[in-house]
Amino acid sequence: SRGKNLAASFSKLQSYSKNADAYSVTPLPYNSPENDMCAVKFHDAVVFSSTRSQTNWIKKQQGWTNGNYMQIYATEKDVNGADMKPTKFMGDLDSKFNDGPLCFSRDFNTVYFTRNNSLKNELAKDGTYKLKILEAVMDENGFSMVTILPFNNLEYNFAHPSISQDGYTIYFSSDMEGGKGGMDIYSCKKDSSGVWGAPENMGDQVNTAGN
Repeated sequence: SRGKNLAASFSKLQSYSKNADAYSVTPLPYNSPENDMCAVKFHDAVVFSSTRSQTNWIKKQQGWTNGNYMQIYATEKDVNGADMKPTKFMGDLDSKFNDGPLCFSRDFNTVYFTRNNSLKNELAKDGTYKLKILEAVMDENGFSMVTILPFNNLEYNFAHPSISQDGYTIYFSSDMEGGKGGMDIYSCKKDSSGVWGAPENMGDQVNTAGN
């Protein structure tokens, strides 16, 4: 049960802090009072997801959290090595609702990102709009050729993509039917012709009865 697993984890607390003095964790200056998370490198920039608001007079809030929608931001260092103020990353990846988290291929030419369904024909049977994972390809004008990955399903959430170094396996979170609990971690492989296969649950060693 979840309770027994939680109780058993307390006995491992000491091992989690082993060699803790070998690491130093420092908050970065571009954090905001809102949710800032899932930072990844994009060339010399840091790209991350945030619910921060750019203005005080226009606020769009979502029903899940009663907070701002998630958007994608980027920051890099100036000539003096100081972190610059984050700005919206690639306007062509920006929508009216949740965007992000995201990840990049090893060569930075492909991006995989989370976005809300929002069209009338994308409404799930339970009356809500779920999350989906999209792919976009870099060209001289930024990211284009935005496509919805084929394993998405309007009835379930698909989010938090992470692509392998060779670009042939994507890992993500989903609450699709047949999982171990709430949001489980899945993997999906792409064949040599570029076709994505069926998602596979990562199993009991990874997933739990919770999220």
